[in-house]
Amino acid sequence: MKETRKIEEMKEMRELEESEKSKDNAVKCDREIDKFIQQIQLNAKKCQMDPFDRLENIPY
Repeated sequence: MKETRKIEEMKEMRELEESEKSKDNAVKCDREIDKFIQQIQLNAKKCQMDPFDRLENIPY
């Protein structure tokens, strides 16, 4: 009985560790995505767009 309980505790600890690793990876990925979006936004500010109300007679 004690051995079975010990095995169960070990499994629970391993699952908890794997869950923590997964969370860490998700946070790292979120940071990378945030940095990417910031770069896109900074680059977009460098581009000037004409307001839509000034666009006339544009062939398509």
